[in-house]
Amino acid sequence: MAGAGQTTNVFTGNHDDYNHDFNAQINNYTGKANEQYNQYNAQYNNAQNYENQYNDAFANRQTYGDYMRQAEDEKGVAAARQAYDDSARAVAATRQAMLALPSTTNRNSNVVLTQAQRNAALGNQMEKYQNALASNVESQGYYNDIYGKVLNEAMNIAAGNYQSQQDALAAQMNQYQNAYNVANQAYANALNQENLLRDVYAKMYQDEYNHQQMEYNYWYGNLQDKWKQQEIAAQKYAADAAMRVQQFIQQKQDERDAAAAAQAKADREARERAAAAAKANSNAKNTYATEYKAKNFGDWLSTGGIIGDIFEHGLNFFGGGNVGSYGRYGEGKGTKGSFW
Repeated sequence: MAGAGQTTNVFTGNHDDYNHDFNAQINNYTGKANEQYNQYNAQYNNAQNYENQYNDAFANRQTYGDYMRQAEDEKGVAAARQAYDDSARAVAATRQAMLALPSTTNRNSNVVLTQAQRNAALGNQMEKYQNALASNVESQGYYNDIYGKVLNEAMNIAAGNYQSQQDALAAQMNQYQNAYNVANQAYANALNQENLLRDVYAKMYQDEYNHQQMEYNYWYGNLQDKWKQQEIAAQKYAADAAMRVQQFIQQKQDERDAAAAAQAKADREARERAAAAAKANSNAKNTYATEYKAKNFGDWLSTGGIIGDIFEHGLNFFGGGNVGSYGRYGEGKGTKGSFW
């Protein structure tokens, strides 16, 4: 039910009377959905480019060994190692020579030394080797320090370069993943706009259905009214027809009654006329007979005919039998009735 200040749409039979404006909402949500799809497509293309860059960088990445070899070349690790190895070999050779003493003392000389001379020569050689060993060991230590230093520096450089590469790959991965996330968010926004658009369409279809239902109810209501009017008209027509039929029947009955009355009247008048005619005929006959009898009465008396008729016909002569027109001798065609 509409509250205060609200109005409800009442359909009056005109399609334009029912106001439903959804075009603005449809255009709005369609535009927003298209905008989000455009953003999604742009971000998705960027994400693919970033992913391709990451894939290329990952495929061409260097191993830690690659960076180590580069750092070793840069820091001269191989030369330092060679110097250290040379010093180590010198120390080893000096130690080997010292272990060979005293058998090697004066080996290449033809002079035969005394024990004292031999001991003195052995002491001189031992001191010489000891000095050489000390120098070689010092050199080995020096080159060992250098080798350890440059090796450590090379390892640090290699580790730093490798980590920088890993960080760059991680940054590229994050870049394309973030681009995909932005693209996915744009796609989700586009879907949300489409859902809102579907809601508008659903409302529009529901509104259109309600409108059609109102049109149908209006049409059906009018049809019901027409049916009622037609039913009333049909009932009135049936009643009028029944009345006209009854009137027609009554008219025909009246006509039959009138015809019967007229026929009865005609029959009565005919009977009356027949009776009058019969009476007139009878009167005419009686008059004729009277006149005839009166005319011939003298003849009857003179010829004795009447007496003869009385004897011949008996009492019927006076009205009880057939009395006719008699001739002079009592002959003729008789008729029933009174003579007089």
